[in-house]
Amino acid sequence: MAKSFKSIQTNYGIAKTSYFAGIFIIAMSTILLEFTLTRVLSVSLWYHFAFMIISVALLGFGISGVVLALSSRIEKIQSDKLLSMLSLLYGVSVLFSFITMNKIPFDPFSLLSDSVQLIYLPVYYLLITLPFFFAGLVISVLIVRYKKEVSKLYFYDLIGAGLSCFVFIFFIPLTGGNGAIAVVAAMGFFAAMIFSFEMHKTISMISFILLALSLTFLINTDERLPINVTSNKIYGNYIKDRPDLKIRTDWNIFSKIDVMRDEESSQDGYDIYLAIIDAGNATTNIPNVKSLPPKTKPADASNLAYLLKDSAEKVFIIGSAGGGEILAGLYHNAKNIKAVEINGILNDYLENTLSYWTGPLVKNNKSVNLITDDARNVITSKELYMT
Repeated sequence: MAKSFKSIQTNYGIAKTSYFAGIFIIAMSTILLEFTLTRVLSVSLWYHFAFMIISVALLGFGISGVVLALSSRIEKIQSDKLLSMLSLLYGVSVLFSFITMNKIPFDPFSLLSDSVQLIYLPVYYLLITLPFFFAGLVISVLIVRYKKEVSKLYFYDLIGAGLSCFVFIFFIPLTGGNGAIAVVAAMGFFAAMIFSFEMHKTISMISFILLALSLTFLINTDERLPINVTSNKIYGNYIKDRPDLKIRTDWNIFSKIDVMRDEESSQDGYDIYLAIIDAGNATTNIPNVKSLPPKTKPADASNLAYLLKDSAEKVFIIGSAGGGEILAGLYHNAKNIKAVEINGILNDYLENTLSYWTGPLVKNNKSVNLITDDARNVITSKELYMT
């Protein structure tokens, strides 16, 4: 083993420009995959499962280092060919892992009552680990074989990883979590093209074909790359069974929101759209408001805040969500409402996207100041007390 590890430390000469480009893309796609899986697992399972992605990614990288140190076959493969094949396997594993894990009926809350879940759990973990294993091998091979240029390689690795934050911000709202998975796979195939273009035209052509095929998943993504929601999330499965009730779906960097129509008419006079956050981690009602002032009292728990008085001059709402508390404040004759909601998607619904439904509740309403921010920032700001 010591001999094998020593031999892979052999200097392979000067790293090609394609190697710097390749490590840049692999690093970017790997961190993008981490970010995306935190969102996907928050939707498919529960939000606290998102945190396991970091440890699973480190596991994949750790295993890749061990394999590289122990394998005598890997060191015999020419760099361009090895890096191309590993990048190909990385791209394939991204799609394979995502599709397979979403076909497994894993239900973490049934581990004690359903023995088959004890089999699903390690399989689920291994599937998530697989892409990080291949990505780790690509980066490790480059750093080990071209140690004289490790500083430059590491520079491009860090730049790629850092820029992935901006790529994530761009692609998640545009493609959704499952669409971002297709983008990550395409990046892996693109890296394979770069590594193989000079010396292995066949591999390069195969990589190009797989890149094009992976991007086709961006068409009808929810049907072709569906996210399987755990059976414990009632709302997420209900909207899956009743697609005719779905109004729209939106993603941002920390949530997925499905809006569905409530079939039953509301008794308080305000029909609702139901906004389902992360397939059921939370829900909020979006009321249908036709005119102001509200003619009937909304059935909202926030009415308790006005129990001792009929009206309020100023109202501050922490977490205004779908607008029910804003409606209650307007019913109680509030003249100045500051409503803070951290999720910009919900605020966009009230002000723009679903303003046909919420009517004058927020849009062009001078009595309501809707703020997209963390409530603690607003509370500690001087502006809150100046208005």
